Amino acid sequence: MNRDTLKNLIAAGVAGDTILLKELAQSAAEQLGDRELMAEVDEIFGLSRELPIGLAPLKPKKSLVDLKLPPEVAVIVEEFMVEVRHAEALKRRKLDPRHKALLIGPPGNGKTVLATAIAVELGLPAYMVRYDDLISKTPGETSRNLLRLFSYAARQPSMLFFDEFDALGRERDNDQESGEMKRVVSTLLVQLDDVPSHVVCMAATNHAGMLDSAIWRRFNIRIELPRPKLERFAPFMQDEFKRYGFEPDTSKVDLLDAAMRIQPDHFSDAELFTRNVMRAFVVAEDRGTPITIEDAIARELDTWANGQTRLV
Repeated sequence: MNRDTLKNLIAAGVAGDTILLKELAQSAAEQLGDRELMAEVDEIFGLSRELPIGLAPLKPKKSLVDLKLPPEVAVIVEEFMVEVRHAEALKRRKLDPRHKALLIGPPGNGKTVLATAIAVELGLPAYMVRYDDLISKTPGETSRNLLRLFSYAARQPSMLFFDEFDALGRERDNDQESGEMKRVVSTLLVQLDDVPSHVVCMAATNHAGMLDSAIWRRFNIRIELPRPKLERFAPFMQDEFKRYGFEPDTSKVDLLDAAMRIQPDHFSDAELFTRNVMRAFVVAEDRGTPITIEDAIARELDTWANGQTRLV
């Protein structure tokens, strides 16, 4: 804490300005990087534990083992997690731990699921940034929301996940972007620079070319998720059925053949297919006309073949 901060703290206390006193105390604790002190300051001022505007819990769906990542992706993910786990050792040697990763790839290929799986593996609470709440029409409010969001995350080891990151981090040279959004990008850059290493920042984008060039430099790990190969869909669907408590008889149904017939572009397509199968199975059972899971798969394959793909 510097001399001016101490003087301002004393002045705010003498004047009885609890709002300013709280802000100065929080700022001092954050500058010291003392998470225990930050928590104590929160308790002293009775701060709400509610999540700030624009932040929502991100619930895990699968483990890294379940994802069956391509080997080249799995290696990068493992290196990233190793550095996060050994961040303190790196800092003692004056090395900056890499704790910010950008996930790049087409929609529906598992970027969000990968981020949550990494959070589970690292034992971190994960939060998703919700742009519909974060972005405000009031000038300057979006930047303030960003500041509160990063400040909240910094209180403890955690993960911040920005999905569809190009919606927030667009190139500032783009003439179509408003002055307000350009200021938001500038605020975001500062926050990404200052975010402590115990906060893992992950962002996902389908349009990497739209990101501001300075944003690229803030992410020291970039993970490209390729479009899944056809043979990866069969084990994926098998795992999806297991989540519902079923395991199709492989002597009666070939999930690789099913994948070839539905021709999924992304994992989300295969997930939709298994979800539709389970819906048909449950409804038939509830109507008193039960069918086997294999029959449900066959019926859904016919539906897809007739071009009647259900979208949700």
